[in-house]
Amino acid sequence: MTKKIIAIFVILLFTKCEYIVPKEKHWDSYNKKFVQYDLEEWEAKLDQRRRELKTNKIPLMVRVAGSYPNSAGGVDSNIYFENLTSKSIKYVNITSRPFNRVGDLQKCSIRSYSSFTVQSTGPFKPGDIHSGTVDSAWYNHSIHCLQLVSVEIIYMDNKREILRKPSLFSHPYQSKCPDI
Repeated sequence: MTKKIIAIFVILLFTKCEYIVPKEKHWDSYNKKFVQYDLEEWEAKLDQRRRELKTNKIPLMVRVAGSYPNSAGGVDSNIYFENLTSKSIKYVNITSRPFNRVGDLQKCSIRSYSSFTVQSTGPFKPGDIHSGTVDSAWYNHSIHCLQLVSVEIIYMDNKREILRKPSLFSHPYQSKCPDI
């Protein structure tokens, strides 16, 4: 139960709404619309996704999110994942790409790259939940959302697994970029 509460708290940190209270509407100033959250429904959807991924032997549930651009255009890369395997993991490398509001791929205006990989160092035991942030992974005021591209998992025995279809392992509340 504690892991579920921590997971929900971490997920809420990555949302772009100002605050969340169960079953109430709140103004989402970033997307300029009212949103309504029900934490019981949220938790039930997470549990359902966990069961689905475990049944299909998918090792991780992953979510990426970007921050608002800061005054210099720096956009943080926020990651969240949960180890759904029975094995400990040494490293998790999560790659994402940024898009603007109309769905065009963006790049860092300083370093000229689009894709960015965040490496998280374990060990991550079965059932562990991890989240982290890389400050200013990109510099670009136009970045609106991040798209999950791939995940590389390196287990403690140095076996590697690469997941390339985000729809198979993404978190149920992974934000969607427009028309991508």
